[in-house]
Amino acid sequence: MPEAPQISKGLDKSFQRAFELAKARRHEDVALEHLLLALLDEPHAAGILRACGVDLEQLREELEGILALAFEAITEGEPPHPHSTLGFVRVVERAPPPQPQRRQERHPGGRAPAGLP
Repeated sequence: MPEAPQISKGLDKSFQRAFELAKARRHEDVALEHLLLALLDEPHAAGILRACGVDLEQLREELEGILALAFEAITEGEPPHPHSTLGFVRVVERAPPPQPQRRQERHPGGRAPAGLP
């Protein structure tokens, strides 16, 4: 069996949160929409989305609407055990490994001279 990929703690929490969101809505599947909604609550991902000009609240509203319309809730009484969609699995498989923390040296003026990290 292949070894599970190493991912960052924040991304791992977002994957777990996507399952929680699907379970709370009693959805049979965990899809990319669940993951994107979970990423909106992850500070690093939210910051990147904001930097790209994404209106996070509008995106959240649109995702909530999609989840309400496109995913049917399973019957009451049955405990929800959501399964990953193929798209979700592919994202997990392609998640980048966490990068080692590089020690940043302080330089006068707050910037590194040209050619230095």
